[in-house]
Amino acid sequence: STTANDATTQPTASPTPVPTPSATARAATPSARPATPSPRSTPHLYVVQAKDSLSSIAARFGVTTQALMAANGLSNPNLINIGQVLVIPD
Repeated sequence: STTANDATTQPTASPTPVPTPSATARAATPSARPATPSPRSTPHLYVVQAKDSLSSIAARFGVTTQALMAANGLSNPNLINIGQVLVIPD
């Protein structure tokens, strides 16, 4: 049984170093990509205040009411609530 343990130890040691450099090389590739999504990952947000309307918010940010509705999944421009967080599309 001592011979079986020695034989098992040697093949296990050989494959272990092989995946490690591959994982390191793959990790370096995605690191270069986050620079592109960074501007997209920080959307403009607006918290609805008293007396706001969807059209006034849209006008304030230079977007259409329809674009604001689409960006926030709204079907009725008259149904917004104080404190509601809206995504302002670019």
